[in-house]
Amino acid sequence: MPARERRKLTDAAIVRLRPRAREYTVWDNNVSGLGVRVRPTGGKTWVLLEEIGVRTKRVSLGPVSTMAVAEARRACHERRARPVAAETPEPAPPKPLFREFVEGVWKKGHFDRYKPSTKKSVRSFLTARILPAFGSAPLDRIAAAEVRKWFDAWSRSAPGGANKGLEILRQIMNFAIARGYIEKNPAQGIRPNRRPKLTRFLSREEIARLHRALDAETGKGNRQLGLRSGE
Repeated sequence: MPARERRKLTDAAIVRLRPRAREYTVWDNNVSGLGVRVRPTGGKTWVLLEEIGVRTKRVSLGPVSTMAVAEARRACHERRARPVAAETPEPAPPKPLFREFVEGVWKKGHFDRYKPSTKKSVRSFLTARILPAFGSAPLDRIAAAEVRKWFDAWSRSAPGGANKGLEILRQIMNFAIARGYIEKNPAQGIRPNRRPKLTRFLSREEIARLHRALDAETGKGNRQLGLRSGE
């Protein structure tokens, strides 16, 4: 970065400043942060560097044609005598309620792409279990502990249904992350219920009885077919 161009600014010296191919600024040796900005068109403006919080901001004091050097320096001192409040970022807009997100952004971006049969199933889970539990909560205020408590309670009566509900909730929250509404998925990390394992198999005797019964039914069907054919 080139060094700042500094000189003792006087009214006569400012008149002699000539435009260049690019805009440039000449800074005053007398008052730190005060300068004259010269545009390629020939326009000249007083500028001042102000410290606002941890940032430095360049502000305009007006055209050189309306303010002499002494006036510009006085305006500079007056501005610096007044405390400048640090700029505070605008508060982020409130996050939508879970119900609003589901019925708006998620429905349009995801749900509407489902097949009719899938829509019917997912809508049933939403209406019966998911929206009653989380619908009125702001999207970013749904905690992992709440999700786990909801899942555990449902799992005691319908573990398979709880698994499906958790899967739908997790997908909705992942979509919210992708759209920038939240940073973490409160449904992540919860393990679904394990399916019951088969612990008993047919014995050889039971398999033999099953085969005899199937053979008997097959023969009976053939005899009935023969009677109908002979009629």
